[in-house]
Amino acid sequence: MCYVDKQLRKHDLKKDCRYVLTVHDEVVYEVRPHRLQEVVRLLDEWMTYPWKLPKAHGRNWVVPLLTEPGIDINWKARYDYFKMVDGTPVESKFLDEDGNYIGKLKKSEYFHKGRIYQAIPDFLIPHIKRADEFTLVNKEPPDAGDETTPESDSNLTVDVGPPPSDRISSQRSGAELAEPQLGVKNDISKFKDYEKPDVEISVFRFVFRAPMNELNLRKLHAISILAEGTVALRLVANTGSIIISEKQGVMVNPEEFTVLSKMFGLS
Repeated sequence: MCYVDKQLRKHDLKKDCRYVLTVHDEVVYEVRPHRLQEVVRLLDEWMTYPWKLPKAHGRNWVVPLLTEPGIDINWKARYDYFKMVDGTPVESKFLDEDGNYIGKLKKSEYFHKGRIYQAIPDFLIPHIKRADEFTLVNKEPPDAGDETTPESDSNLTVDVGPPPSDRISSQRSGAELAEPQLGVKNDISKFKDYEKPDVEISVFRFVFRAPMNELNLRKLHAISILAEGTVALRLVANTGSIIISEKQGVMVNPEEFTVLSKMFGLS
């Protein structure tokens, strides 16, 4: 959640997407309708980001980390975003020779081009479209001079809950918006250097004074994500030996990294 909050601030979305509450395995956000199509995709990407770092803690994650955004004007969250926008693929055994669906549909469902969709309610029609009806071109926040006024100032509630079993697909792991991998393994020596770029990069030298154990390495991994920035990290032990070289591509914000390291007791 700290990572999601940082990304909301980074993309200037705090005024359009407000965190409300966490209940068990669900997180509730209020989102302005005119940013809904964009924000839900970003929240899904950011909340599943740890799964895209399979070696972060020295082990592989077998079970995919997915979300199931439910949208409504209240906390009932009756409308499944991905079922409305992406739909659910239909197995060939439920299609006739002409490609028509021969199974039973729920009252709120309809079949379209090999997929079953949940019908979009009237109050969401101005703000939600099927994936084959729109192309999200601009993923960056609007310019400060953009004074476009949304049709309504009311908020919609996005309830990001547990995922259904049928949404484990290559599309969700495509990482279209995925960020650079930042990871710290239990065995630091196994870091692989990538080819050093031709351009010069800024380097932040930090002395790691805490004991080199699994707990502290996990703390270091968390700090590397939270303090993400544009300066290459050079991590040095008390003895002067290099733990992480700037060639390994861990990019941080020096000020945030220093503050968090003190909070976590690593310096």
